[in-house]
Amino acid sequence: MAVTYRNDDFVLQVLDDDAAVRNIVNKYDAFLDALSGTHYAFQTEAIKTVLKFLLSSQYKNTGDLATNNFDRNTKLQSYYGNTLHNYLTHVTHP
Repeated sequence: MAVTYRNDDFVLQVLDDDAAVRNIVNKYDAFLDALSGTHYAFQTEAIKTVLKFLLSSQYKNTGDLATNNFDRNTKLQSYYGNTLHNYLTHVTHP
């Protein structure tokens, strides 16, 4: 059976639900709403994701984020031959 891939399968997910991080990110809600408006709400979510990554103690760098995502994402594993090395090599040297 063929595996179907979507762009979302390759987007790194920041999974840190720490209350302290969430509180800091939420302080920017009014600013981000004014900046992005209702037509560009996707920008607000993207900025919040970046802030969560930067404030998180769960990830030291983007390599940690990529490894964490690879370990949880079976589509990434399938696409890159179940080899973290192949994935990280592609991510760092596209």
